[in-house]
Amino acid sequence: PSVTLRRYDAIEAVDVHDFHQIVFGVQGVMEMSVEGIGARLAAGSAWLIPAGARHAYAGCGLNQQLVLDLPGSTLAVPERLFRQPRVLTLDARLAQLVTGLAERARTHAPASRHFHWLAGTQLCNALLDGQRTAPAAGMAFARVDHWMRAHLDEPLRIADLATLCGLGVRRFHALFIEAFGETPHQYL
Repeated sequence: PSVTLRRYDAIEAVDVHDFHQIVFGVQGVMEMSVEGIGARLAAGSAWLIPAGARHAYAGCGLNQQLVLDLPGSTLAVPERLFRQPRVLTLDARLAQLVTGLAERARTHAPASRHFHWLAGTQLCNALLDGQRTAPAAGMAFARVDHWMRAHLDEPLRIADLATLCGLGVRRFHALFIEAFGETPHQYL
């Protein structure tokens, strides 16, 4: 993942890319249209842009956005999050996280690879907490991903991951496949 703080010019630009993108409003306003759906982006809102979606955008005066680029091939969040482009209203907790990460990006540019992974994981996990449906409740996405990365040199035991989430092995395995679209071993 890549997390960057950006400002957009008043001149409209058009883009299409092979990665998913989430644009979080931080300051000011920008106009954005994704696959023909238009909306203003301001603090407290975000655009979810699926890979391959054509989008046009332009800043309105002074503006700043926190942009999360997520490679489609290594995306550690459910594909259902990016089935269609849409605008989200952020809850207070996610808005506060965006503000904090934007401040860190401002003061630590260029950010380290560790910052990109940590910020990307935090943002996705917070988004998923707000988007999660009942069947995936209990799946601690960021915690599972972090644990797997921290134990790459060890054999993967599903029982360890299930215990981490407070779930039985079968329930964990089913929820993992539902959430990530692949088994834990395939994901690893």
